Amino acid sequence: MPSGYPAPTSFSGMIADSLRLYRMAPRTLMLTFLVLGFFDGVLRFASIVIADDMEADLLELAFGLVIPVVVTVTLGGIGVAIGGAVLADRLAGKMTTARQVLSSGFPTREVVASGLFAAAITLVLAVVLAPLMLLILPMFFGPPIVVLVVALERERLQPALSRARSLTKGSAGRLVGAFLVIALGIGLLQLMLTQIGFGVSNWLSEGAQLAVVLALLSFIQALLYPYIAATGLIAYLDVRARNENFGEEELRNLRA
Repeated sequence: MPSGYPAPTSFSGMIADSLRLYRMAPRTLMLTFLVLGFFDGVLRFASIVIADDMEADLLELAFGLVIPVVVTVTLGGIGVAIGGAVLADRLAGKMTTARQVLSSGFPTREVVASGLFAAAITLVLAVVLAPLMLLILPMFFGPPIVVLVVALERERLQPALSRARSLTKGSAGRLVGAFLVIALGIGLLQLMLTQIGFGVSNWLSEGAQLAVVLALLSFIQALLYPYIAATGLIAYLDVRARNENFGEEELRNLRA
């Protein structure tokens, strides 16, 4: 368990405590993102195969890029919400699992809505930052503060957006910078490992190679993406501690 309540914190503290949080529930977090990564891989494989058969450029763009990005960002947001709730419970002294979180009134519809909202932002920004966006997708999962307001405080999406803006006032630049650095690190590592996967499977047919790389990508994401959930929770606790003197006792009451 992290030494002391991990908020408020600095940038370096956020990096260190995120790793400590990750280590509180590694199997639960990795299994959660592995299951989500499986669905992500299947849907992305289907979209890419369909895109290859398309003759219309717009349809090829939709199935080759838009749908995979929407699926990845939305499922990532679900993972951050579930992982954040599991880790919040661990900090509050409760050893819950992802299944228990989902069966305890988890606001699935609003979490999905938050993920779709984040995916829409991602696609708009991709018009300007196309190559970079594929590397920093994890920073949009949720987005983290918004989806954790939804998951932990059971707010609907519209009030959660207003509350997230209020909580991050004065801290937005610092948090965006932290998420950008972490997401870029994850994205570069993921890209490097994926390229290795393409290299060692180049003797396979194109379809088989794609399936192998997407399977490998699911395992890579299961290992790396929980860190985003941990960072999201640290950031959420940080802004609440700064604005509302939210501490250990308040977290225990929230997760009771």
